[in-house]
Amino acid sequence: MRTKHAVRDDEPQANGLSGADDPARLRARAERRFVLHCSRCHREIAKSDADAAGWQQLPLGSVDARPHCPACATELQAAVATCNSCGTKIAAHAAVEFGWRSWPDASGGEELLCAACGAGRAIRT
Repeated sequence: MRTKHAVRDDEPQANGLSGADDPARLRARAERRFVLHCSRCHREIAKSDADAAGWQQLPLGSVDARPHCPACATELQAAVATCNSCGTKIAAHAAVEFGWRSWPDASGGEELLCAACGAGRAIRT
């Protein structure tokens, strides 16, 4: 027969929950899972409201895209995108429509390639 830990009168009763099962901790973890933070200004929004509010995943077409609020997305997309390989320029907001993609470069950063250069890159890798 196993004996339980003796509890003094002034010691709170253990509810048998480990730190991983703590309801407050589980709720906080779930809330973090359902909240987006703008990668630029750190504004928060519920993931369920992000599409309706105009949030976008940038850089456009990238596998490692990060969420951006509408204001930051507009500022970032107002810029001109330049292909890192051939130097072609295009309005950043139109880049995805024309097949531009972000690719990891040798230093671990991102390089933006137009559709033609990106197609050649896809074949090489």
